[in-house]
Amino acid sequence: SAKDLPKRRGLTVTEHLLYRRDITDDGCWEWPMMRQPNGYGRITTGGRVQFVHRVAYEAFVGPIPDGMVIDHICSNRACFNPDHLRACTQRENIVATHSNAKRTLTHAKHNGTDPDPA
Repeated sequence: SAKDLPKRRGLTVTEHLLYRRDITDDGCWEWPMMRQPNGYGRITTGGRVQFVHRVAYEAFVGPIPDGMVIDHICSNRACFNPDHLRACTQRENIVATHSNAKRTLTHAKHNGTDPDPA
């Protein structure tokens, strides 16, 4: 898991993620370093190149449940804000990708207009 990864230049993985983030007006924490052509952030930890959003989920939320993927509720592939990530099935992720509802909900929460602020 991300919490078990070795320190990088004296920083824990969590500290490194927080140090490197670029915060957008929508509250996304964008990864400014290495990115794939499709927009996903990549980070080298423990000698392995991994997706930033998966490392961040494990660092801030906990282990990714077996059989689950990490969905960007905000639809921003460079984002690794744990409030914008959720564990779901691949099918749920595909369905959500084709819906604007998840993007609207996330932005409403950040703008204080969430109809369901639970």
